[in-house]
Amino acid sequence: MQQQQLLDKVIALIRDHLNLQDMDITGETQLVFDLGLTSVDLLDMCGALENELGVVVNEDKIVRMETVSDIVHCLEEHP
Repeated sequence: MQQQQLLDKVIALIRDHLNLQDMDITGETQLVFDLGLTSVDLLDMCGALENELGVVVNEDKIVRMETVSDIVHCLEEHP
């Protein structure tokens, strides 16, 4: 999957999972500062991404993610 396609899929999942359909979300959107995610929210959302994309993301990497692009880069490591 190309990076832009993956970014679009991650953004769509974030919007659906967090009920943020009207929010402008880009790769540079900050997970904590812009979206207000807690560490529990981030783990939950990444679980949804894992289910949707069929990958497993290391929890150590999840807690270090700061932006939507960080999620995409992490998922790119799992072809």
